[in-house]
Amino acid sequence: MLIWAANIPEESIFYAPRMFTDWQYVSLALIVFHFAIPFVGMMSRHVKRNPALLALWCAYMLGVHLIDLYWVVMPAYSPTEIVIHPIDLLCLAGVGGLYLFGCMGVAGKVKLLAVRDPRLAASMRFINQ
Repeated sequence: MLIWAANIPEESIFYAPRMFTDWQYVSLALIVFHFAIPFVGMMSRHVKRNPALLALWCAYMLGVHLIDLYWVVMPAYSPTEIVIHPIDLLCLAGVGGLYLFGCMGVAGKVKLLAVRDPRLAASMRFINQ
């Protein structure tokens, strides 16, 4: 925000395509979907203590964060309009697939649960209210 307020051309060039072209709608959507909705939705203690709801919020935030990263990078390549190429989605699927492949490879070789922990049974029964 300080860079934008200073209005130095070399530094404020980042904001020009995001404020005065089709990208302005993505900017406004990010304010709503990346801040306002999660802020209100995660206020409830019930949501933060329910693993299923928390997993849904995590997936939602990952999706919106992907849009945020796209908003940061893509106006440099297409400053006037929003263009989504199939290669963008294929690269995301490829990198995500490699990441999952690596995670599953590591998870298959180690125990993910501390089986000899004397407090394991009590911690598995614990319900936070």
